[in-house]
Amino acid sequence: MKPIAAALLDLDCTLYPPDAGLVERIDCNLTAFIALRLGLPQAQADALRVRYWREYGATVRGLHLRHGISYEDCYQQVCAFDFRDYVNPDERVAQALRAIRCLRVLFSNAPRAYIDRMLAALELEGLFPRLYSLEFCDYQAKPDPAPYHRVLADLGLPAEQCLMVDDRADNLVPAKALGMVTVLMGSQPAPAADHHLRHLAELPPLLEACYQVIPAEDWA
Repeated sequence: MKPIAAALLDLDCTLYPPDAGLVERIDCNLTAFIALRLGLPQAQADALRVRYWREYGATVRGLHLRHGISYEDCYQQVCAFDFRDYVNPDERVAQALRAIRCLRVLFSNAPRAYIDRMLAALELEGLFPRLYSLEFCDYQAKPDPAPYHRVLADLGLPAEQCLMVDDRADNLVPAKALGMVTVLMGSQPAPAADHHLRHLAELPPLLEACYQVIPAEDWA
């Protein structure tokens, strides 16, 4: 069986349900922020938000590169609400993470402050020995290939020994091209996904049944 030494997991809509409403709240706040900061009508601001998200992997990167808006300013304005109004701790997720015997890695397009707040809201602090944020990736976001190379270099692992879980199929395309095993959260099939999961609780049994899991302590 193929050896797997690390499981790389996305954050949003992977560690909590996609119907939580949090992403929609952030998108709404981001549109309002763009409209105010750039002086655009709401519809144009929303179209620009989507355009930058598609072009840069993260709207905030497009705002920084094209308009000089700082990442910190954008985050503070857009995420000034309690995440716990939208997400709740799920013990099944926590148990699933603890059951993953290989190295658990969080690989997100979000800034570190956002990640820390979200993990606290989900009560998942301390369950990821390695954590890679937008800052670590030099503000380059998935699916740009550069962050994948940067993360692999820091891990010191070949892509072939990594498994990546994400809710966006386009984020799995570079991972699959590098040789990672790819897992898509959700029920819709995608060419870039080797497996599909409806809940993270399905991941540990999949790893144990289909792969040779290398325990983190055996190599880290």
